[in-house]
Amino acid sequence: DVSGGGDWPLKNACHSGDAAAVAFLLHVGANPNLTSTGDNALFAAVRSDNLECVRLLVDAGADVNATDCDGWTCLFQLRSEGVARYLLERGARPDISDQCGGLPEDWERVPLGVRRMLREWRTSRPLSCS
Repeated sequence: DVSGGGDWPLKNACHSGDAAAVAFLLHVGANPNLTSTGDNALFAAVRSDNLECVRLLVDAGADVNATDCDGWTCLFQLRSEGVARYLLERGARPDISDQCGGLPEDWERVPLGVRRMLREWRTSRPLSCS
């Protein structure tokens, strides 16, 4: 269930990096795209930099291009090149800007190497229109 703060068991399990709990919750029917603010379980898994949780969510149908109330995608939450590459290879679009026109590669909390990867991916690969 979505509370006023946007927290629920799947998102909390992703936040703590508990892949076993994420797998169980998805197995019993948790919706990987459930959100009240746009900041969904995938955002939490990316913030926790847990590739296994990210994989479980994407395999369960999480939208890698979902945006939150500020226009951010999960790419604005990146902490590592491994998670970045995984998401990019599964269709995450580094060209989606936030409500102020910023891109994930502009966000200083994203490590420099990851920002470079996003920029290179955005400028050297054809992006889908989906």
